[in-house]
Amino acid sequence: MIYKLITLPAWGLSLLVLPIIISIALNIDLTYVFLYAQLLIIVGGIWAFSIGSILNKKIPNEKKLNFNIFKTAVFYLVVYASLTPYIMNITTELMPFLIIPGHIFFFSSLIWVLYFISKCLVITRHKKESIGLYMLGLYFFPVGIWFIQPRILNVLKEKSI
Repeated sequence: MIYKLITLPAWGLSLLVLPIIISIALNIDLTYVFLYAQLLIIVGGIWAFSIGSILNKKIPNEKKLNFNIFKTAVFYLVVYASLTPYIMNITTELMPFLIIPGHIFFFSSLIWVLYFISKCLVITRHKKESIGLYMLGLYFFPVGIWFIQPRILNVLKEKSI
């Protein structure tokens, strides 16, 4: 099941976002949009973790990145993004002191996950490519995945280093 998710073509991954766009365009109840977005976040976390772990296994030991930080960052991204709509409904005077650090850690985790996958992809492709371009492609998911997913699929077809 997970292997089917990570080997989906780029158009298949982009179609995952389509229900959100359609429901916003048709002005459908946002409750369903938020529920689908939470499901999409969980699926995206599974995709990112799977790609990161597979690419990390293909890297020589002397070039490996810290996989434990990656696992923690993906876990935090999924949990925090899934719980944020419920946390926002809590009204208390302490909310800014809870939300601001949570968001800062969320975006630092997001940057680490994007960096990890991008760096692993650059190392396994053996080419002089910019890590920043992969990070931007992953950040702007529906568009960037069209350029990145074929490269990931090529790396998955290759033997380990």
